[in-house]
Amino acid sequence: MTLTQLPVLDLSLADDLATAEQFREDLRRITHEIGFFFLTGPNQ
Repeated sequence: MTLTQLPVLDLSLADDLATAEQFREDLRRITHEIGFFFLTGPNQ
């Protein structure tokens, strides 16, 4: 696999029941396949 961009995950997706499962799947895949990512989300 050739990585041309740093993966970006939006943490706010983890709070919404409609998107939480996909967020977890993406997080698991990215951490296992790539090992690092950029995390975004609302500042609290």
